[in-house]
Amino acid sequence: MKTWLQNWRIGILPGLSITGLVILARLFGALQPLEWKVLDLGLRWRLAEKTDSRITIVNITENDIQTSLDYPISDKALAELIQKLQDYKPRVIGVDIFRDKPVGEGYRDLEATLQASENVIGINKISDTPIEPPPMLPETQVGFADAILDDDGFLRRSLLASADGEDNYRFSLTIRLVEKYLIPEGLILKNGIRDPETMRFSWSESSRSPSNFESQDTLDRLEPTKFYPRLENRRNINQIEIPRFYSHTGGYIRTDYGGNQTLINFRSGRNPFQRISYKELMSGQFQPSLIEDRVVLIGYTAESIKDFVSSAAIADFSPSLVPGVEVQAHAVSQILSAVYDGRSFLKDWPEFIEYTWIFCGGLLGLILAQNRLKSTIHITLLSLSIIGLTLFYYGLLLAGWWIPLVPASITFLLNAIVLYPFYRADFLKVQSQLDERQQLIDWAYNTIHNGPLQVLAGILSTWQENQPAPPTIRQELQKLNQELRGIYEVMRQEMLLSGEQLVLTGQNILELSFDLHELLYEIYKNTIERHRDFFSKIIHITRFEPMVDNNLTLEQKRELGRFLEEALLNVYKYAKGTTKLTITCVHEGDYNLIQVIDNGEGLKDNRPNPLGGYGTRQAQKLARSLRGDFERTEVKPKGVRCELRWSTQLPAWRRWFPI
Repeated sequence: MKTWLQNWRIGILPGLSITGLVILARLFGALQPLEWKVLDLGLRWRLAEKTDSRITIVNITENDIQTSLDYPISDKALAELIQKLQDYKPRVIGVDIFRDKPVGEGYRDLEATLQASENVIGINKISDTPIEPPPMLPETQVGFADAILDDDGFLRRSLLASADGEDNYRFSLTIRLVEKYLIPEGLILKNGIRDPETMRFSWSESSRSPSNFESQDTLDRLEPTKFYPRLENRRNINQIEIPRFYSHTGGYIRTDYGGNQTLINFRSGRNPFQRISYKELMSGQFQPSLIEDRVVLIGYTAESIKDFVSSAAIADFSPSLVPGVEVQAHAVSQILSAVYDGRSFLKDWPEFIEYTWIFCGGLLGLILAQNRLKSTIHITLLSLSIIGLTLFYYGLLLAGWWIPLVPASITFLLNAIVLYPFYRADFLKVQSQLDERQQLIDWAYNTIHNGPLQVLAGILSTWQENQPAPPTIRQELQKLNQELRGIYEVMRQEMLLSGEQLVLTGQNILELSFDLHELLYEIYKNTIERHRDFFSKIIHITRFEPMVDNNLTLEQKRELGRFLEEALLNVYKYAKGTTKLTITCVHEGDYNLIQVIDNGEGLKDNRPNPLGGYGTRQAQKLARSLRGDFERTEVKPKGVRCELRWSTQLPAWRRWFPI
């Protein structure tokens, strides 16, 4: 676990820096255009939805203007067009043509037609240079047709309501059409429940006053006791709200969200709506069902009129110019489809979830980089991950959720690509070191095998079975021969292991992930068992208690285990006459303590290197790495105390800057 954490420290700081820079770039709006384009592509590439059977568009085409009409369409022709539509009983007609003043002949005809038509909605313009509505229409039959374009010139939002230049609150053509369409269903415009500032369409109630979004005129024309069968099973209709657009919605950053806006979830496919040309309508070349009980929108689609907006999210138009009447149809359709079909609006995650998602993208890239895989495998996993992120984004978009794919993908790619060479280089460096160590082990074994082992083997081969010798000397020499030959296997196994294990003499393997006191106890048991003939005759007094080891590296734990083993073997080799052995491995105060005390002969002058052998130098080196102290001293009346003590308190600089 600690090795894993150390590996993470190699890339965690640059990884966090990369993620932080991407988040900062998003907060300053640098990624906004990319997020818009990805949203457009996602909406455009969705599977085609069925044609909306509630909406029909009457197009005034280039051919109509060239052969049948003037531009702009005269009042007389417009009146005849509306009268023709009324013959087929549409539920509501939206005239997406400005008519603030008379045009050509037939003004009185148009005036009479509009005054007699409660289901006709005209348009005006309230922003920039205002354009008045048709003067013969009441306010409840007028909706503004203002469009909100993003900084790149593309349309992605619908303005549903806003204050005009005189600070009067006005509704859009979209809301007026939906409102008229839903009144026969018993549904009226209300304030939202989850968000009181937004809009919803809900069942009408008797004996109540209008809400902020309702007009008394609407209430007067409702029949509260009427049975409306079409939506009788939509029990969750009251919960359908139009999600409001904010300055930070989705990929937007510090965007003007004045009025009441919402994102447009454009209907997918090349035929989202039925279309009839002016010529087809006036000549009767259409099915009456395309008009009856529908929302009918009238507007220009002729290229010469230039009543177009830019949108890359609609599949039926290329390169990106979409007639304004088509956009109005999409805005109306998304609300009606939500009411009738439960179709999703476009929504976004709360900001803290969005930035958590972006951070997780960087974390995923960091995980991939630190695995140190071969470049071909790394690239394959990188590609599969990006495909997976894209499919996840696409799936959520189908469900109506717009999530930040661009910043999450950038943090993932940068961390996975930029940090990978560093992790890989570190891995290759370690691998090279392991190869060098393996060569050193082979050399050491060959040297031992061709030198001391051969001499020892020669002595044993010439020693006659009946030749007198000190007791047990032959047995000890044979044991030494076996242990020398086992050195190579021990070293080789330790090299092949993961680095989180310790191989003791006799090829016993211990996990360095053990708590330190448990690891030391296992080493104690192993060493005692290997020399049972000696240690079984001695009284053992042991204390193995939990120690503070969370700041130790695996290599330090390995060396501490070797230290205890060396101390016990010194008792076996040099402490003649020992009858009692005390082993203490505990945490006392702010210190860890490993202590071995025997009551043998003590430190003798004739003992080789009594105070400065290889084991002593290794113990002193270990003490320095732990910023502790090592001592080997005589005890009274006799014996030796071997002790290693080190502080468990980190220096202040390491508490603030761990390495």
